[in-house]
Amino acid sequence: MDYAINKFGTTAIEGRADIYRDAYAIYYSKGEDGFKGSNHWYKTFYPMFSDPTMTEESLKTEIDKIVTAHCNEFWTATNKSGIDYYVSEAREKMAWTGGGAGLNQGLQDSISQERRSLLYNDVLPGVFRQIALKINMDNETKLRAEYKALSDYLNKTVAFSVTDTKKTYAKHQVRFSPLNDKAEIANWTGKFKDDGTLNTAFTLYGHMVAGSPNKLDIYAPDADMEKDEPVKSIEFKVTPPAVEIVITEEAGRLTTLITQRSSSEIVSNFLVEDEYKSYFPEDLYPLPLEHLLSQQPISIPRDNVISTSLSGSWDAGTESGTNSQGAEWSTSYRYDVHNFDLNLTLNVNMELPVIGTDKKGLLLDGAGTYSYTVTVTSVTTGYQEVPAILEKAWTDSSVTRTITFTSTGDVALYTSSRAIDSSKGVVVYPEGIDNLETLGVILEFENPVNQISAKANYYTKTIWEDGKEKEETDSGPVNIDPGAILLNGSKIYFRYPVN
Repeated sequence: MDYAINKFGTTAIEGRADIYRDAYAIYYSKGEDGFKGSNHWYKTFYPMFSDPTMTEESLKTEIDKIVTAHCNEFWTATNKSGIDYYVSEAREKMAWTGGGAGLNQGLQDSISQERRSLLYNDVLPGVFRQIALKINMDNETKLRAEYKALSDYLNKTVAFSVTDTKKTYAKHQVRFSPLNDKAEIANWTGKFKDDGTLNTAFTLYGHMVAGSPNKLDIYAPDADMEKDEPVKSIEFKVTPPAVEIVITEEAGRLTTLITQRSSSEIVSNFLVEDEYKSYFPEDLYPLPLEHLLSQQPISIPRDNVISTSLSGSWDAGTESGTNSQGAEWSTSYRYDVHNFDLNLTLNVNMELPVIGTDKKGLLLDGAGTYSYTVTVTSVTTGYQEVPAILEKAWTDSSVTRTITFTSTGDVALYTSSRAIDSSKGVVVYPEGIDNLETLGVILEFENPVNQISAKANYYTKTIWEDGKEKEETDSGPVNIDPGAILLNGSKIYFRYPVN
């Protein structure tokens, strides 16, 4: 009896499961709402497979999410007809008798899993193969198109021309560089024509195979290109359809400020001589600054911004002699420039040929500020007999003067020029200047603010005939007008042209 009851219970449970399987199968059969054929899966999954941003893991996760939702659709509100409807359909189609009780989550999951397995094992593999085939075909089509585009691009002919406007390199030899071992050297070697032009052509592929040379080396007409260095190298960038190089003479510029007078010329005739004694004047300007600049020329950077600080000293040595009255004298001079700071920006610095001549003219204009501090030390000595009524005496005396001068203000830097023909005007063209002669360059000091401090130390030693001696010392300020030293509009002159 127990066996019979158990057997009956098992059969009843299996029957309930089978009726739900049949109802589930009807919902997913062709013509019903739940049917999804291979075409549907293809259209659903193809965009995902062809999305380059999706990783393999995210693709698997998204596919399983869609498949699982599809397999559970029968049990959800997506099934608009409802589960009972399809159970009734199953009874009618399959001639089922009895109720449909006993549906639970475990049974739902089991039936859904069966369909999930069916899709992964029987339906989707074919879909995935079709998708892979389509993607491979699309990729091959794209690859062929890209290959053709690349092939067409690499086979483009690039016209290469060089024009030397001055014909400086007429008949000169040329060679592209650098070239690799695969390059046919002769194909990348040539010569300028008499008119200063060079024309050739190459494909991008040939250029790449030869090592992608990016320089044109120019050699002398009789040079051995295997041994000699090029006289000029021109870098270029390959930009289809043509590379056009024009060699022009680079506009010149002033690069250095060199004083018109040499250092020896500046200090020549510095000693002042008269019938009583000779002496060095206590020159605070221009001698110290001009002499310093003659020994330390100022370089002009390519950006035309001058920012320099110079210091230096010079000692004239000691000059001595005897005057017509028999008195002995000596004098010495020394300057110490503690700093000459010059900060100046040039708005224009350009050389252009002077039309109709073999000379060049300079266009130069700039402004800035300066500061200048110099100390001058002068020593004057004398030895002479002092007239006396009763007893002879001799004096040995000296005066040491120390003067420190400081000046700050503005500066302007410009050219000194004149018209070659005073009856005509000066005209500047892009290719040159007409009727202009540049004589030099001027540094002009403007709005100076001057300060000075000066002191004199006196020493006298008197020796009488009987051997007695007396020494005396004294000191005091020296009155000098600072405004009379470096005046507004004071100038220092520099050479042009500079050799």
